[in-house]
Amino acid sequence: MTLLIMFLTTMTFAQKGINYKAIITDGSGNLIANTQIEVQFNILKSAAQTNVYSEIHEPTTDDKGIIVINIGEGTLNTGSPDFTSIEWGIDTHFLNVLIDKGDGLVDMGTTEFKAVPYALNVAKKQHVLSVPAAVFYPNNEVCSFFNSIGPGGAEITNTNGATSVCVLQAPVQLPHGAHIDAFTVYYIDNSEAQLAIQLIKESFEPGFALVSDIIETTGNSTDIIEETTALNHVVDNNNGGYFVRVYCRNWDAFGAKKIKGVKIVYTY
Repeated sequence: MTLLIMFLTTMTFAQKGINYKAIITDGSGNLIANTQIEVQFNILKSAAQTNVYSEIHEPTTDDKGIIVINIGEGTLNTGSPDFTSIEWGIDTHFLNVLIDKGDGLVDMGTTEFKAVPYALNVAKKQHVLSVPAAVFYPNNEVCSFFNSIGPGGAEITNTNGATSVCVLQAPVQLPHGAHIDAFTVYYIDNSEAQLAIQLIKESFEPGFALVSDIIETTGNSTDIIEETTALNHVVDNNNGGYFVRVYCRNWDAFGAKKIKGVKIVYTY
């Protein structure tokens, strides 16, 4: 079988992938027309050329020997990360191409991306913001407040006559325009009083809005409880900011209710 070579290739960058066009010829320069081939793309990172992405395509050349493939939409090789995980803005990247006409993959060489695929580099990605117990604080000095790490958490007790006006709160900073996908809370609730853990948008003007309100009423466990609610909220920092509030109608006995932390998943 005559070794395949790529006679001409071009690449353009789109938001969801890299458009790759090539003319396929044999070792004598003859077009390989109307033939199914296998193409493997490897994206390598840094001078060490660490493989950060690998996929397979099985295109069929047209009557002029041309294939057009969108890198990023192939079948992932086993163990390969997703295409969206590539950090284009960090370090240099290279494209390695292998072709199989039936006798196994042949390495056709490696080419450096001379320009960062800008549209890919700015594609939105999912992020996680964690708010640990250590940053929560009470809203007034009347409350008897405890905050400990490890098996502890942030809590208010009723030793100083804590009432429903005593809440725990923590600020959160989210990028303007981000899409909040989920709100997860971690807490301990071992009393019957209702516990509410809220994500709140507070406006510069009077008023606020609940973005998420997770309410716990069972109150019968000393274990850490994890609870998640899906959200569809776009962050607007033009007229206010965001914070987490932990509210209870009655802060009961010492250690009965604790906030362990909050996790906010957003796309930006």
